[in-house]
Amino acid sequence: MYAQGGVRPDTGKRSEILALRKPQRTGQPPPTRPQLTLELVALAAMEIFEPKISIDSVPLKAPALRMTELRAKIRQIYAIVKELEELFPGRKFTPDGNMVGNIGEAIGSVEYGIQLFSLCTPGTDGCVAGRDVQIKTTQGREVAVKKPKPGDLLLVLRINPDGSWEKVYDGDAERVWGALETQKESYLREKTISLSRLRKLQVSVQDANRISAIDVNIV
Repeated sequence: MYAQGGVRPDTGKRSEILALRKPQRTGQPPPTRPQLTLELVALAAMEIFEPKISIDSVPLKAPALRMTELRAKIRQIYAIVKELEELFPGRKFTPDGNMVGNIGEAIGSVEYGIQLFSLCTPGTDGCVAGRDVQIKTTQGREVAVKKPKPGDLLLVLRINPDGSWEKVYDGDAERVWGALETQKESYLREKTISLSRLRKLQVSVQDANRISAIDVNIV
């Protein structure tokens, strides 16, 4: 049995990727460096997001260890991105789409104790202290948010080019939606807000609406 909301790890794919790192049989050409690097990106991503713990037999890792491992894995992904961009000048390999969103949700789970919902839960990503949370992650200057329910919280993270990240906003989601009152919703029923504006809204967030980080010593 695997962790709630998870899927059985794709051991076959993992074996294929790991095989690229082993010496090839005589007569077989070694993998090219770009191929190997791309496969390692995939492997690093799988190791972050694939549940590897059987909740029936193995205790969860200590929070400090999980945080340390998560930070190292994410930095590894972005280090490989930088290497690829050096190998192919002018090409961008920056993670985007679902991968960035999943990274943000992993951070929310490990560093802020957010219990993640299953994928495709409409309008929310998880809950903490009995309140639903939208987790929005970007590498740019703005994020898109959905209309929240009363009492919902919002966590906004920005990933830096070196794989580190910063918390831009944590607080009640209705305040953010209300600040966008004059903006029309997109076809996805979202509205966008800049990080600079979110930082200004953060100043007046009440303590009761903050999403506190887990208090542990990071090694």
